[in-house]
Amino acid sequence: MQVKSWHNWKRYWNAIKSLWWTDICRFQPLGMFNWCYFQPRLPENRALHRQLWWRTRYKLPVLFWLPLEIIRWLNWRLWLANNRVEHCLAKLGPDTMRRFGVTVDEQRQQLFYLAKSWGIDPSLAYEWGLFHANKDALNYILGGEVQPFHRLMNQQLGVTKAD
Repeated sequence: MQVKSWHNWKRYWNAIKSLWWTDICRFQPLGMFNWCYFQPRLPENRALHRQLWWRTRYKLPVLFWLPLEIIRWLNWRLWLANNRVEHCLAKLGPDTMRRFGVTVDEQRQQLFYLAKSWGIDPSLAYEWGLFHANKDALNYILGGEVQPFHRLMNQQLGVTKAD
């Protein structure tokens, strides 16, 4: 009997740790996020990303999740994005300029736009080739949006958990 209670306690502890590191103690939004998500009518691609962002909350209550997400977005936009962009530019900018012909200033402008407007990490922007000014990040489903995208598609197709 003692072993079962220890096993349950350990499960609860692991669940709390997981919740802490994945949902509470994050420094940037869970998916692409922009202030325009609070507008009633959006173009199709922005509306899709708003749906995906809304679905990143999993089962957290809205009154708990939404303030956390807004704080994450402000933290990212005001402080962390600047450091991340400059760090990535210093590390990857010159090589990218040699390989693709995009100047460091053009990369900086695009990376700042993506980081500050949409919450996209600059390293992810380099990985997906979004440092080109002609690439639209809204045409991609980024890392934090994959699971919500699959849930949304399954819901639209009528797929249930039993399927």
